[in-house]
Amino acid sequence: MKLITWNIQWCRGADGRVDPARIACTARELVDFDLLCLQEVAICFPGLGGSHGEDQMADLSAALPGYRGH
Repeated sequence: MKLITWNIQWCRGADGRVDPARIACTARELVDFDLLCLQEVAICFPGLGGSHGEDQMADLSAALPGYRGH
């Protein structure tokens, strides 16, 4: 079993851009994982710089078909 655990800091990259799809893509590039555990996923947090209050769990789920989010 391949497990990744990652604090994604609300999907904000070092460039300040909030991009859940980029996080999902990077995770897939790291390893063909069985289980992906993400910490600091924002859901409707409009106060986050670079964010519009999106549901990052939904965005990450859409970017990772075949996986279930909890």
